[in-house]
Amino acid sequence: MSDQRPSGDGPGPEFFSAPGPVAGAPDAAAGVVPSGEAETSVDPVAVWGPPPPRRRRWVWVSLTILAIVLVLGAAGAFTARLLLDARAEALAARTVSAAQQSVVDAEFARIAETTARIGDQATAYRDARASWDAEQEQAAQWRTGTTAPPDPVPNPGGTAMPGGDPTGRAFLDSIGAPQVQLVFDAGTDNCGYEAGGSGPYMLVLGGCFDTRFPNSVMLAWEPGTEGRVWAIFVHEVMHWYQYQTFYPAFLAAQRVGVDGDAYGAQLESDASCRAVYQHGIPAWQYANSSAPCDVDGWYDGWFLDHLASLGVPVTEPVAEAYEVSPVVRP
Repeated sequence: MSDQRPSGDGPGPEFFSAPGPVAGAPDAAAGVVPSGEAETSVDPVAVWGPPPPRRRRWVWVSLTILAIVLVLGAAGAFTARLLLDARAEALAARTVSAAQQSVVDAEFARIAETTARIGDQATAYRDARASWDAEQEQAAQWRTGTTAPPDPVPNPGGTAMPGGDPTGRAFLDSIGAPQVQLVFDAGTDNCGYEAGGSGPYMLVLGGCFDTRFPNSVMLAWEPGTEGRVWAIFVHEVMHWYQYQTFYPAFLAAQRVGVDGDAYGAQLESDASCRAVYQHGIPAWQYANSSAPCDVDGWYDGWFLDHLASLGVPVTEPVAEAYEVSPVVRP
């Protein structure tokens, strides 16, 4: 029997052979195989031992990884230090001389007034924008009002206007005012009728639009004035139109200190001229009234232009109008 051990770390597999004699072969009894002849009829049995340990190999791999991490960390710290040094040098290079600082200060002084104006204009725009929005909202809320004159005093002229539109309903609908109601009232709420006075040789005819009643028009007349009732009715409806359209401007006038007396006569003339130029009422119907159409060359924006001439802001503020100097773009 032979015992063969392969080289390597630790014990390896062992091969144990037990060959039998070969008939007719020389020296068979001695169990020796002659050189150059293959051994036959050998049935080796292999018995394996445990594999060689690998622990030391993993230790060497771990040490290698740790060394690489340390090298990379040192390199990163060195790079960060270089960057910090470069930043410090850059900041130091930004230091200006006394002469250069003097130039900078002079330039800031030169533009100080412009800078202040820019701040003032920015504030003015924000204030104007806020006021405009608030007045638009207030006017919108007012338009939705439903308060009507209480307990009207009976009209001496009756409960219907002369002509084919006794309550003015067709006219009101035609101008987009279906919510407006004609109230026949000869009481104190009808400011026009009360202003007419009374006397033995006087016939009173008057109408009124009162902002307390956003969607009501009041009218009253004495018998004998029927020929001018329609003209007064249309005039009062034009007042309703003015407030529907210009109410934010009236609020703006109040805000900037422009009293109603500064535009009261123009408001009356505008109402009558609208009735004349837009709805065909003869101008003579208003000639001897408190609201004559006496504006030569009247046009639709005439009244707003008058308010603007008094310093009332009548257009929506835009930022461009508040710029100190034109914007220069590359």
